[in-house]
Amino acid sequence: SALDLHGQAMADEDAVLLARLLQTRAQLTHLDLHDNKLGVAGVTAVAEAIATSGTPLQSLSVASNRLGALACTALLRGLGRVEPPSLQSLDLSDNPITEGPSAAFDTRALVVLAAILAAPRCALASLGLGATQLCGRDGEGSYVADGVAILAAALAKSTAPLASVRLSGNAMRDAEADLLAETLDARARAGRPPLAFDLSTNSLTSSKLHALAELCTLTA
Repeated sequence: SALDLHGQAMADEDAVLLARLLQTRAQLTHLDLHDNKLGVAGVTAVAEAIATSGTPLQSLSVASNRLGALACTALLRGLGRVEPPSLQSLDLSDNPITEGPSAAFDTRALVVLAAILAAPRCALASLGLGATQLCGRDGEGSYVADGVAILAAALAKSTAPLASVRLSGNAMRDAEADLLAETLDARARAGRPPLAFDLSTNSLTSSKLHALAELCTLTA
């Protein structure tokens, strides 16, 4: 069954009530929470309910909730506890997931996501990370791309049935395209299926995009 609660201006207290409901929705497979106002307490409650209820959730969207590093870390830690892993589609897009408490570049959520992707039975086939600040500025104003580096390393090793990854709007430069190319080459050598990437609205040159198109499908 599906539960669509997008665009309902849900805050943390509403998510806590939802978590109680999820405990009774043992057959819920699709949950859409995008375009709400959830924070750490809300997503923690929802993830805990999903992990403990045995809900065979296949699709989850929390896009456009202004979730920073702490909230996304809490959410992903909960999802990582689900046994057996059932999640096939996860959309974190349009959330500043590397924005830490002091506005510094914070990669802790991506480290947890990498662990999920590395899990032997990870079922993810679709991953939305568009406009999630995978690249940005650190506390001293220097350009950093640690988010892409962590993700690329995880994708290179993951045996999940990934088919598509949305990376649009992340201020990626050509150096990050090279990291993705290395990832795709590693996956090909390991006999893993190719990926489809959405790399639109980044800062990639046409030559780098052309080179990547030789290794994967570019969807936008």
